[in-house]
Amino acid sequence: MSDINRLGRMTLRGFSILLVITVSTLLASCIFEPAEIDDYSYYQSEFLFLWQAYDLESTCFIFHPTDWDSVYEYYYALVDTVTQPTGLYDILVEMLEPFEDASIVVWAFALDTMYTYEPQPEPNYNTDVLWDGYLEPAGFEWFQEDIWGGCMLDSIPYVLIAEWAYSLYPAYLDSVIEANAYAPAFIIDQRMNPGGSDQRIRLVANRFNDQNRLAYHEVWRAGPEHDDLQSEPFSFYAHGVTFTGPVVVLIGEENAGVSERFTTMMGELPWVTLMGDTTQGQVSEYTVYQFPGMWLFTYPLRTFLRADSSTWIQGSGIPPDIYVDYTDPEIPLNYDPVIEAALEYAQSL
Repeated sequence: MSDINRLGRMTLRGFSILLVITVSTLLASCIFEPAEIDDYSYYQSEFLFLWQAYDLESTCFIFHPTDWDSVYEYYYALVDTVTQPTGLYDILVEMLEPFEDASIVVWAFALDTMYTYEPQPEPNYNTDVLWDGYLEPAGFEWFQEDIWGGCMLDSIPYVLIAEWAYSLYPAYLDSVIEANAYAPAFIIDQRMNPGGSDQRIRLVANRFNDQNRLAYHEVWRAGPEHDDLQSEPFSFYAHGVTFTGPVVVLIGEENAGVSERFTTMMGELPWVTLMGDTTQGQVSEYTVYQFPGMWLFTYPLRTFLRADSSTWIQGSGIPPDIYVDYTDPEIPLNYDPVIEAALEYAQSL
């Protein structure tokens, strides 16, 4: 299989892994039990089950304030007319769609039907152009197949992180840093990275840090009111092998989840420049509950503030320090304007 095909399928592989993780988590999760469920009919109980879980624990109301009691009254009346599971499924989906949150899932596995919000990001890269025009001529090599790798673009060390896989081994980066300790800059490209495991982002970011720093805040519900919130700071620190010269991190709309947390973490380093396009803004973490029947659902349990304690990532994304237009129709077909802008910037430092 050619390197072009391997690079071309890496986002699909990342998506498949994400789907497997989602399904596995759904099957392994705990069951939430609302009070007095026997006082309701079967479909009413299912509806109430989900509505209560959102009402008591979800963070989605931060980004989409709504009169949840009125929502209950409207849709509960509709549930009273339901005679088939598909009818309940349609009502739940209609009720949850306005949140536009990719961490929301309704899975009627008995019906082989699943709903989740699916953003439509516009990638700011072309796999063939990236590989044929830049990486293959530069002798790109994978550190770990389809996960991450690197090469030299002109005099600049370039690292591509295609996926935040749990198996990503950060120590592979140490030899690259040691060999390029006096490089004018580093380029880290994660434009095609859909997310993955949060166990690795800090271990990579640590290698570009020099001290303990605040990265972001985790936020969750701390009480029955929708604005009863609690937060906890998340920090990262220096690793033994570090590069603290200029770093350019390439980002785009396909970055979601832990890719966005890595982006905001790196953005706290004064020598890092974020370049490309705004990230997806789908960073909230979910939890999973099972209906009394053959259903599963998720809802946003935790979300994230940037280190400034006031800027939400969910729904807004992380803008670059330097925006690079990838949609200009006059861009040559074999030209990656984000790579070119990063190289020009790095070589000017």
